Amino acid sequence: MLGRLLKKALKRSRPKNSTQTRTDAPIEIRMTLQESIQTLTHIMGNSTDFMVRKISGREDLPEIAICYIEGLVDTNLLNRILESWLTVTLEADQMPGIESLLNKILPAGPISKLHTTQSIISAVLDGKAVILADGMKEAFSASIESLEKRSIEEPSSQTVIRGPKDGFTEDISTNLSLIRRRLRTPSLRVQSMVIGSYTNTKVIMAYIEGIADESVVSEIRARLQSIETDSVLESGYIEEFIQDNTLSPFPTLINTERPDAVAGGLLEGQVVILVDGTPFVLLAPVTFLGSSIPARIIINGMISPLFYAESVFSPLSYPCCYRHCILRFQLFIRR
Repeated sequence: MLGRLLKKALKRSRPKNSTQTRTDAPIEIRMTLQESIQTLTHIMGNSTDFMVRKISGREDLPEIAICYIEGLVDTNLLNRILESWLTVTLEADQMPGIESLLNKILPAGPISKLHTTQSIISAVLDGKAVILADGMKEAFSASIESLEKRSIEEPSSQTVIRGPKDGFTEDISTNLSLIRRRLRTPSLRVQSMVIGSYTNTKVIMAYIEGIADESVVSEIRARLQSIETDSVLESGYIEEFIQDNTLSPFPTLINTERPDAVAGGLLEGQVVILVDGTPFVLLAPVTFLGSSIPARIIINGMISPLFYAESVFSPLSYPCCYRHCILRFQLFIRR
């Protein structure tokens, strides 16, 4: 609760005339390559890591420029694109379109058309390379991202003796794939959104249609879409905004680094919230008398192994769960 009050206070104290460069208004791409580059450079505030590399020297091809953020793209792939553009062979008496030519020289991956400077900036900040051509009012983005990713390993905070040893990472796509590997069903629904006016953090809500309560799904979706904040750096930010009754000694949301725990929650009707940049995934809702309590509310202690323990021994461990809940309630009363 204290965290939420601090966030509200900071939001009220923030000046209304924010100094952030606004790119919400759609600005069409200029016909002249130099004008487009100047516009993009101005929006990026002349940032030193915003790179623009021009390619010219061929009379049969227009001058182009590749825009990208240094450190977010694979430089080897970028150099291949530059070499291919200068050495590509055109058939006699045939001038192919820019898009078909890019499809020929670019590595495998989707190529998207961009028509505004806002879409160009979004693509560049997302780690893509954007190609602009002189005399064209559209650009093209290519996926050549090169982000350092932590390998999949066992979570240090939620180790188990028996069970899978893989855990979530800071990459949201990797985390989603770990869930998909366990739930090979088309009923798994995945919805993406972007939260945070400065961080533009990707957030994913996932649930199994037919198992999750539609009213719960709609409520969580509405709460996520109503979040107005500058930044989301960890799933705890989302938790502060959407949780109920923060004075309760029992959690209304739980977090985990374990894909098997998330898969189990989805199969029991829970909704999963993934946030890019953190290995901690949120599960909601959690109720004290719900069937999910024994499996996950003390997931980093005795309870997580119950997923894989024999049923004859499992009930012997349940008193530990309820004893832990009673201790939490007593500590809350003594505050």
